[in-house]
Amino acid sequence: MATSRSSSAAGAKFQVSIRSSLRFLRPRAWPRISTATKEVDCCSLITNPSDPNFHPLGMWYQPGTGTGQAIGNGRDGTTDWGIYDLQIPHSSNADQFNGRLDYTQGQNQFFYSNFFVRLDNRDGGNRPLEDVELAPHSWVQTVGWTRTLSNVMVNEARFNFTRWTFDQFQPSGTTNYGIPQIRLFDFDANGLGDPGRMIGIGRSSTTPGRLAQNTFAFRDTVNWVRRNHGLKFGVDIAREQNNNNEGGFVRPDYQFRGLLNFANDACCFFEEVAVNPTPGGGLLDSQRYFRTASYSLFVQDDWKLRPNLTINLGLRWEYFPPLNESKGLMSNYIFGSQGFPNGSVQTTKQLYSPDRNNFGPRIGFAYSPEIWAHKAVLRGGFGVLFNRPFNTEFSNIRQNTPFSAQVGSCCFFDPGQINGPPPGSGMLYGIGSSASASSYAPNPNFAFGLAPDGALCGNAACDSVIKVDIYGALPHEPTPYVYVYSLQTELEPFRNWQVNIGYQGSRSRKLVRTIDMNRFRPGDTWPDINGLNGGLDGIQNNTADGVPCGPTNPACPAPVAVGNNRFARVFIPLPDVNASFDAMVAQLTHKLSRGLTFSALYTWSHTIDTSSYEIGFQQTDPYVQLINKGNSDYDVRHNLGISAFYELPFFRGRHNFLGAAAGGWTIGSILSKHSGFPFTALIGSCDPNIDRNGDGFCPDMPGSYTGGKIANPTKQQWENGVFPDPAASFPGVSNPITAGNFGPGCRCRWGRPQ
Repeated sequence: MATSRSSSAAGAKFQVSIRSSLRFLRPRAWPRISTATKEVDCCSLITNPSDPNFHPLGMWYQPGTGTGQAIGNGRDGTTDWGIYDLQIPHSSNADQFNGRLDYTQGQNQFFYSNFFVRLDNRDGGNRPLEDVELAPHSWVQTVGWTRTLSNVMVNEARFNFTRWTFDQFQPSGTTNYGIPQIRLFDFDANGLGDPGRMIGIGRSSTTPGRLAQNTFAFRDTVNWVRRNHGLKFGVDIAREQNNNNEGGFVRPDYQFRGLLNFANDACCFFEEVAVNPTPGGGLLDSQRYFRTASYSLFVQDDWKLRPNLTINLGLRWEYFPPLNESKGLMSNYIFGSQGFPNGSVQTTKQLYSPDRNNFGPRIGFAYSPEIWAHKAVLRGGFGVLFNRPFNTEFSNIRQNTPFSAQVGSCCFFDPGQINGPPPGSGMLYGIGSSASASSYAPNPNFAFGLAPDGALCGNAACDSVIKVDIYGALPHEPTPYVYVYSLQTELEPFRNWQVNIGYQGSRSRKLVRTIDMNRFRPGDTWPDINGLNGGLDGIQNNTADGVPCGPTNPACPAPVAVGNNRFARVFIPLPDVNASFDAMVAQLTHKLSRGLTFSALYTWSHTIDTSSYEIGFQQTDPYVQLINKGNSDYDVRHNLGISAFYELPFFRGRHNFLGAAAGGWTIGSILSKHSGFPFTALIGSCDPNIDRNGDGFCPDMPGSYTGGKIANPTKQQWENGVFPDPAASFPGVSNPITAGNFGPGCRCRWGRPQ
């Protein structure tokens, strides 16, 4: 449904429109399970007290397929797990309201516009208690003022306010955040394997969350035509408020080892939960008030040097202040006297020092040689562009001590025939007291306070710690920038035929990769051939060939600290990533009579980098950047697009209501085809005996590649595996391998089908 009304009087014009849309992809009350594709009867609980293998509630079942082990008493005629086709309900309801007011007085033109969207989404889960409702509201308000100062000078000013907000803290309907996220794996249950999440709403920091994000922006531009110069001066200012309460991690994530352990409430292989790290614990406050901004000044000159030659000159200065938190709830990992290994977490008012030296010159030209009868144009340009840092690299400091702590307790595969959580794990297994995510009981095992270095105390005496993840920033985080350049020729060889061919390129500098610094320097877990390696303890005791560090080992004269063993992972954005992009772009366009146009666009490009994302997947070998150099994850070598558009002849050129309503319509079709994205073959094993770079992290790169990949695989072959014989293609991957055959490997990348 849409309605619109406009009116004007005495230089003022008012227009308002209301748009409402209702869309149901599937009704809310749809059955969840339709058909079963596989059902398995593998296991049964042992609940008879007289049975010699009796397992009371909470007792662990041990791995194995014998009676009394992971399968209990075996099959009992009841389906234990299966694979099913589900019909998941989803509904979406949206309303949109638009309004605009224009007013002209003399040399001044004013306008005000308002845009409001109200959305109500309900995403269904496997069960009704997993349904999640998202009802965000979005506002955009704009005020503009254009003043004609003279016949050659115009000033344009604009102010914008945007707001996006939603609140999920109060569950509605059957939604239940009081059920934790439950995952399990079982390699004895006749093929179950690792199915991932089984019960509970998918866990994330913003599910549930209460988010409110505001942006205030101002832009003022002066346009001045002076002789053969078109000058432009301006300023851009934007300030953002990120008033988010991301409290979703207070819901525990439990992972069970074994189907029967889950059925018997025998918790757990793994637990992760966000806690209040202050003494005594209590409810965690996840509310943060982050503030960011951007400021820029620019000047531009379009200089028409000759009738067929225009030069574009410009300079832009940009400044992006460091992230800050208005209530002071912000901390950073500060390097110590020995650098990273003895660093600590400290509260701070400024995350990193400002970088104000961001000047970006730009130059371009457009030239139409007279010898070609003005049927050809040569264009080119060069510029320096600054990339605003994505705040996701830094806003994760909301998880840092002393204000919060992400506690993970792992990995208890076979702790014996015990009852309940494994001894020493600190786990507290339970559900919420209501449907609210904040209804879980605080865990007293994680409430002993903090050590002076910000580590979470493991007991009242704080003589041991519980390792938690930390996020931080270097003292100086420079602004990333990109050199961009292009050269293009546009010509008309025949009437109604247009050919464009050109080159585009860029070189990116100081891009960010967010790396766990506790695995940045290699050597922590190199082979324990002599029994001297302490495992993942932040100390290198051996070299890659297994020789212990000491006076007789010139490669390692003494054990050396390579990490901080008081914390788990310490993520720091490192501004040292370079990237390159080169492309040939060719386009052919033909305009036929009666409004029909065909066009074909082909791009042949290559993108190379050492890390394709600011945060997320970890480099396999972060210590030496060049080892990770290869095709970007988003590299598309060939991209072809073919399109056709036809302007309908009906009521074309008419200036009455019928021409405005029914004339000028265009129909079209677009065909696109591109080559696949590259992938890297990696060793998935986490066995420290084959930890090639000694960083305690998997996957790792293979040592070498001898060939054997299926050429041009089909999608089915891709699903089955494009390396029919991995051991032959990647020799040395299997365990054991020869001592000393460690260290960086090859970054082997191939295209995959689309």
